[in-house]
Amino acid sequence: MTTKLIFIYGPPATGKLTVSKELAKLTGYKVFHNHITNDVAEVFFPFGTKEFFGLTEKLRLEILRAALRGKLGGIIVTFCYVQKEDDRLVRRFVRTVERSNGKVYFVHLFSHPNELKKRVVRPSRKRFGKVKSKLKLHAALARWEFFKPIPFVRSLQIDNTRISPREVAQRIKTHYKL
Repeated sequence: MTTKLIFIYGPPATGKLTVSKELAKLTGYKVFHNHITNDVAEVFFPFGTKEFFGLTEKLRLEILRAALRGKLGGIIVTFCYVQKEDDRLVRRFVRTVERSNGKVYFVHLFSHPNELKKRVVRPSRKRFGKVKSKLKLHAALARWEFFKPIPFVRSLQIDNTRISPREVAQRIKTHYKL
């Protein structure tokens, strides 16, 4: 069985996890969102440190390898991609999946910054160690460039400012024939 990895990336509060859950309902794929590893790494190291990012990378790749060994039909990954800083990790994800005869499908999800400010304070964000305030969102957007697509892959780009998560998931499913 060929595993399909759906790599959904974009800025904080753009709805990556919400869309992933909707896509999982439509496809039966498993959701592996970035805050699972972030929350584990923050037990040991402050967010943003070299040690934090090193641990999250190792955790993500090892979990991905385990999932690929499990021969799942599909995995949905969420990620806050930052150009140049994350290129090496994205390439490692692609190599890992392709070595297992899998295929990676990229989705660049983004919303207008004013919409992100509305979404960042929603109660649904409290469960994980996500950015939860307008001030922290502003700081993250000032520090990192989240709106640029990954330059070395083809991505389905979706502005979900005014589109429901269910509709976004349906567009992804249809576009990639999942």
